[in-house]
Amino acid sequence: MARRDIVEMIRNAGHEFAVGPDFVGTPPGNSVVDQLLELIPGHNALIVGGVTVSREVIEACPELQVISRTGVGYDAVDAQAAAERRIPVVIAVGSNHTTVAEYAFGLMLILSRQMLLHHKIVKGQGWKREPNFDLAGKTLGIAGLGRIGQALTDRALAFSMNVIAHESFPNRQFAEEKGVELVDMDTLCRVSDFLSLHLPVAPDTVNIINEERLALMKPDAFLINTARGLLIDEEALYSALTSSQIAGAGLDVFVDEPPYGSPLLELPNVIVSPHVAGVSLESQERMGLQAVQGALDVLAGRWSRDIVVNGIYAD
Repeated sequence: MARRDIVEMIRNAGHEFAVGPDFVGTPPGNSVVDQLLELIPGHNALIVGGVTVSREVIEACPELQVISRTGVGYDAVDAQAAAERRIPVVIAVGSNHTTVAEYAFGLMLILSRQMLLHHKIVKGQGWKREPNFDLAGKTLGIAGLGRIGQALTDRALAFSMNVIAHESFPNRQFAEEKGVELVDMDTLCRVSDFLSLHLPVAPDTVNIINEERLALMKPDAFLINTARGLLIDEEALYSALTSSQIAGAGLDVFVDEPPYGSPLLELPNVIVSPHVAGVSLESQERMGLQAVQGALDVLAGRWSRDIVVNGIYAD
């Protein structure tokens, strides 16, 4: 769906449309706050990507009725401050889970088959085959068996991998039907050949991958993170990667984004990308459409409980 179609969708619902700065990634800092404070007072709805929507911004906008995220993560939004104002924070549920799952699986393939290294060898006029291995028969550990984790499970099973998972509120029917063993986090780290993170940021998940859990992992295991950078203690990960405590990592997210100056960027056994796992042409269209529809539903006084993340529901 092109921007003009979304604009028409908003105008047909009787609303006006204003475009703010085109922020990339999850930009922090006062400059973002200043631009939002200049843009949104007087507006009823705010549709955002990874932009930080702070308490300061929310409290400065008395007419704001809804904050709608174009993705499913909402850690950049002060959901509690919004709840205190009875402003629902809504997300684009199910808009990019297949996209993220494909990307996570792609990182696993790149790492297992040494694709980037072989690419560089041939580009450099070489013709050397570096050791690599199949995914079939390996164990994938999934931390977070929600929509993304379930989509990744299906892809792993199609490649004849074994799948285990850690999930606080598991869909046991899915796990039983797919043959996924549910384990605690320490066991997940200890057993997995690939450990893929698909957890939200919460007090009990920040640095869930730390020095102790990295020490549990196999020396030939790989860590994949397409969720949030705060899930990993990056200093501990750097130490584990440089000491061969684990074999490598595929990182799409970082504690600080962009991760300029991070020593992780210099390591040969790390593949990095710019928080792009959930972004494809198709997912962008779905996310935009669902975010706009969610905002319009709230403004119309009717919205699904499934899209709300801060407990403010329609009457």
